[in-house]
Amino acid sequence: MSQQAFCDLVSQIGSISKSISKPQGGISASKPLLSLQQTSFSKTKSKYIFKTNFQNILTMEEGFYHENPSIAASKIFPPNWYYKPWNLAKPQSYYATILEITNSVKFKHFKLHSYHTEPAYSTCIIHKVIHPKDWGQPLHQPLSFPINFRINPQDFNTSYTYWDYQQAWFNAFLLQNQNHSHSWLFYFYSAMNTTNLPLWFLQWWDYFGCHVDYLKEHPLIENGYLHLKNNFQPTPSERKFPSLLIFCAKFFVPWICYLFANSKSNGGIPLQPNPKVPN
Repeated sequence: MSQQAFCDLVSQIGSISKSISKPQGGISASKPLLSLQQTSFSKTKSKYIFKTNFQNILTMEEGFYHENPSIAASKIFPPNWYYKPWNLAKPQSYYATILEITNSVKFKHFKLHSYHTEPAYSTCIIHKVIHPKDWGQPLHQPLSFPINFRINPQDFNTSYTYWDYQQAWFNAFLLQNQNHSHSWLFYFYSAMNTTNLPLWFLQWWDYFGCHVDYLKEHPLIENGYLHLKNNFQPTPSERKFPSLLIFCAKFFVPWICYLFANSKSNGGIPLQPNPKVPN
């Protein structure tokens, strides 16, 4: 993409956005962050869309079926688990901690009321996704958690490998509340590097990433995306990833993802991420 074409794209996106954070050192002030409160957007709430990609969290055996998949899962999984408990020392909080101590993401959880014990929704800022070649040591060699995370080792395991890191991207977001209404707000950090993403992140994007259909509800964003798709010259490694992922990363487009447990006639319980772009 030429410098002029890039500036045109920034102008298109910037015309519908308000910056919600001041530029940091080394970050161009011309790169806007799409505001979560768009005055030019319709006030009609977006609907979620079922993605065709999903994780099959459980194959239902005879005697364990229930028409409510959440109840069925609760009969088999430990409390607050939504994946197979191969290791009880690796709950959701274990995987979430790995992503935070590697400075890969920044989590924030919100409760509707102070007396609530579970979050109603959470935010995740994606700072980086570490490629195996950048891990810095053998991928199977354990690393210890920082000392402040080893105060109560009975809570969860306190060491991890690169393979735990990779799995963390798929298990850390399997969080739910009693009302089964929890949702995630995702967006990429302003200095996110898209030139060195590991290939397995493609699968994560298929599960949790934004869906192009929801850009249709926001024509100005959709026009910016189409402009980038038609004019941006990706690096060889970026060509392996969807243009929508690159667009969301470069222009900080946020999306909301709600995880829905469904039941299938073949006895499986797929966990389907349902994304939308917030109004």
